[in-house]
Amino acid sequence: MIKTLLLTFLILGKAMATESLSLRARALNLELKDQEEKVLAIGETSTTQYVAGGVTGTLLGFGIGHAVQGRYTYDGWKFTLGQGVALTAVVVGATGCVNNAFDSETKGCSGVNEGLLFGGLVTLFAFRIWELIDIWATPPSYNRMHRDLEKYIQEQEAQRGGAKVKASLHLNPVIEPNTGRAGLGLQLRF
Repeated sequence: MIKTLLLTFLILGKAMATESLSLRARALNLELKDQEEKVLAIGETSTTQYVAGGVTGTLLGFGIGHAVQGRYTYDGWKFTLGQGVALTAVVVGATGCVNNAFDSETKGCSGVNEGLLFGGLVTLFAFRIWELIDIWATPPSYNRMHRDLEKYIQEQEAQRGGAKVKASLHLNPVIEPNTGRAGLGLQLRF
């Protein structure tokens, strides 16, 4: 229960920080490209999210690692859909081949079943390679873009005389490692 609560606070904290940057960009009437809007919406991926998502995505596939990294609605759904369709084609093709093996007329795998089986395998393999590249290569580039956008927004605020946040108050989860007790703490950042 406590771990779930702390995880929720961490996720909400990331979402509020990301939303804050988007709001600041809108307040300045900055024209951002779709890719930049996407990067702001996703936010910065922590090292823990990056590694946990990469390992999960490498082992399981189907966009699960993207969900761990917080990118499922933007990137991960493609892999769920693509690998799901490919796996369905493999199962349908393999089932047809097995059924044909016991049929006295066809005796073997041919035609549509063969196409589904091998086409599905090739598609599944292609989606897995694409997913592996995306899960390990994209977060670092998104993080760079996010930091560049944050710097750009701060520069625009300074040039336009906008209210630049010099200090902020944050609500953070606190865990005592020795006792396992958890709580919330306030942090003032300058």
